[in-house]
Amino acid sequence: AHRDRQRELSGQLDEVMNAVLSSADMVGEAGVVLEFQRQLVNCESYESVARAMIGSLHRYALDGCVRIRAAGEVYSGNARGPCSALENSILDHLQKQSEGQRVRPFGPHTGFSYGAVVLFVRDLRMERPAEMDRAESERMGRAIDNVALLVEGAVQRVGALEAVVATKDLADVRYLVSMTRNALTDI
Repeated sequence: AHRDRQRELSGQLDEVMNAVLSSADMVGEAGVVLEFQRQLVNCESYESVARAMIGSLHRYALDGCVRIRAAGEVYSGNARGPCSALENSILDHLQKQSEGQRVRPFGPHTGFSYGAVVLFVRDLRMERPAEMDRAESERMGRAIDNVALLVEGAVQRVGALEAVVATKDLADVRYLVSMTRNALTDI
């Protein structure tokens, strides 16, 4: 009876330890998203937004490539620099084939297509193999959710950068109209 009780307590202790470790993982994962949000404030270009996103993927031990297309500009890159021809082809496919589906499997990888921001992440599986243990499957599910939060943050920053460009363009047009009006008045 004593041994049975000891085994039962040992099993409960294992469960509690697993829950504590899982909670610590989740806090660390959420910290990556929060740090990314802080970095976005200082991003003044589409390339800097993309680089911050790739850096956050690296903190999750993930690798991929990103494309940001906005205000007539396009930036496509990965951790090493500009995208390869194959990566550009994959990003093209994701951008064209999203059909309203923002997150979609791409073989053993996952694509995120949110309009102006498209991200391809290697070895992040939406459809997990049966042999994958529960903890790993849960970690993958959280990773997909967290990466989606990164993309959503990037979309918001890209929109803010577009607004800055549009405001500057409007100010330039107003200045030209004013200069033209003054010139016509002088004539």
